[in-house]
This record gives sequence, C-alpha cells and structure tokens, in this order.
Amino acid sequence: MGDVTDLGVLATWGAQTILVTCSASLAGSAMGDLHVVAGSVTADCRRSATRDATVTVAPAANQTFDEVFALLATPGLELSVARGFLLPDGTQVTAPLGVFVIDELTYKRVGSASGWELTAACTDRSQRVTRARWTQPYQIAAGTALADAINAAVLDRWPGAQTIISAATVPNTLGAQAVFDAGGGSDPWADICSLATSFGYLLSFSAAGVLQAQVVTPLASQGPVFTFARGTAAIMTSQSKVVAADQTYNGVIVTGEGSDVGNAPPRAEAWDLNPASPTYLYGPFGAVPTFYSSPLITTTDQAAAVAASMLAQTLGKVEQLSWEQVTHPGLEPLAVVAVQFPDGTTQTFILDALTVPLTATDVMTATARSTLGPC
Repeated sequence: MGDVTDLGVLATWGAQTILVTCSASLAGSAMGDLHVVAGSVTADCRRSATRDATVTVAPAANQTFDEVFALLATPGLELSVARGFLLPDGTQVTAPLGVFVIDELTYKRVGSASGWELTAACTDRSQRVTRARWTQPYQIAAGTALADAINAAVLDRWPGAQTIISAATVPNTLGAQAVFDAGGGSDPWADICSLATSFGYLLSFSAAGVLQAQVVTPLASQGPVFTFARGTAAIMTSQSKVVAADQTYNGVIVTGEGSDVGNAPPRAEAWDLNPASPTYLYGPFGAVPTFYSSPLITTTDQAAAVAASMLAQTLGKVEQLSWEQVTHPGLEPLAVVAVQFPDGTTQTFILDALTVPLTATDVMTATARSTLGPC
C-alpha cells in the first residue's frame, strides 16, 4: 500500500488503508510520532471542554516502552490526533480530531510478565487555560471590543494560544466592565466562556487546536452536510431514540444589568413559534422556558441575540437520537446531518456529540437532536 510503515495503519478495506496518526510536540517543536493501538476521541459541544481523548500507544520498532513513557511524561507536551485513509496512489486523506494536553498517564503491566500498556487520558487545549488560575483579579474595561477581550484573556493565561477570533467574526463591544476573581478555585476558561456566552457565542478549540467562537443558528435554516442512508458506506449499525422531556424547553428568557431604556434592566425572550414544531409555544406543549442572566448583558439587542442563540441550542431536545456507524472522522458537533430510517423516511438532526474510535474494528457513535420535520 505505497511507501508506508505500519505506524498508524489500522486496516485495509479494499482500495483504502485506514490510518490513525498521533504526533507529539513541545512548544511547537515536533517530538515524534506515536504508534496508536487503541483509544477514542470524543467531541461534545454541550461541555465546556469540547474534546477529550483516551490514547493507548505502543513503541515503534526503534523504541522501548520506557522511552515512550518518558516522552509522554514531558510537562507541556501536546498530542495531535487525526484519522483518515491512505489511498492506493500514496495520498493520505485525514481529518484532525483534536490537539490535546495529557491529564493522566497510566503505565502498567498487563497479561504476561513482559506485557505493558501505556495510556494517556487527555483534554483539548482549553485545559491549558483552565489550569492557569488567575493569580490576581482580571479586569476588562467597558468599551473593549469583544474579540480583543476574548483573545487577550486567553493569551494572558496561555501565550501560545492560536485564534481565529477577530472583529470580522465577533463584532460586539462590552457595555460593562468584566472582572474575574483570582484564587485556587478560579477557572479562567469558564470565565472567558461566560464572557462569550453573554453575547450568544460558543467558545471552543477546534479539531486543529485553534480558538474559535461560534453562533448557533436556528436548525430549520440549515441544510444537512451529510446523509446517513441505507446501502451507503456510512452504514448505521444501531439506533436508539430518547425523549428527554425534563430537558426540553421551547423558550429562553434572558436578563441583564444596566439598561438602554430608563432604569429597566435589559430583557428579551425567544420562543418556538413554528406551528409545525412539537414544542410550538401555542401548541399542546405549552410555555416551558429556561432562564439566563448575566451582568455583562447591558442592552436589549444583546439580550435578544443571546436568547436567539440559546433557543437554537435548546430546540430539538424533545427527541434525541443515538447511533453507531462506520467512522466518518470529518464530522463535527453542531453539524446538521440527514438520517434515513428503515421505512424510507429521512429526518434531519443536529450533532451534539461524536466519539471517533482509534481502532479499525470499533464503530463511531453519535448523539443528535431532531430538527423540525423531514429534510
């Protein structure tokens, strides 16, 4: 299969060789490639730290377990994980799954006296920001551009961070001063995420390890980026549906401090106003709101933007679909996909969570929530 060693090759399916790559780096300098034998990567947009991974590695032909352990135990080391294919012409087609810092490293004897297992439990780069506790109160002045505020706060905690956040993508301005408390219980990443949330953005590190801010748009306005249809390569091996009524809301009410009309605090509501929706405000479901408030919300327009974004994140949870499938490493949380059911009907879902295996035999799992009706 071309000029490739067994490092990273999982299995060969017809004209494609399945690859998993894991490279180690320190302060931007390459430290070598690792031979992955097991593990998985999970991306879940419902969590503060979007991505985590469990990676079990073995030494390559010119390495020992002790050497690999010493490398992985290096403070500040990062692992970049990707999965894809090697085509017959030698072309590698891979998708990044994340850039990770190691939370826990386990090196243990298994099986026979000469058998060893080396496993790293990892979290994405947000963990670097979380661990760098505020040593003194951090203040952001009113009138600061939101993009500048987010980038500066992250870089203050981790100077090596890469970001694609700019005024072009995040054009907002802080209407009030933000102050983050210092101490051993502080969490800079949670603080900065709350700053982004108060303007309707989801903050995360992408699969390539770059800081990004996303706005969740209404599900009905998005078309599917991929279809899981019967008889295709994206075979779904199982499905299950959950109706999570206790997690289902059809409205968001947002309040803040300050005002743009007299002394009244800014307030906005967003409701499910689609008559075709099972959670339609004026339908049998009734009015079931969730609430959010922040001192950083200073105008009614800002409150309305936050309410709309949170509603887009909430709608569809009346029906959650979980499934197993042949791995598609290019999918990401918040992507809209179409699923074809055995009766031939097709429905669209927005992905909340994905788990990609780092082995050839295991299947990918996904959890998604329904959009409004068929695609």
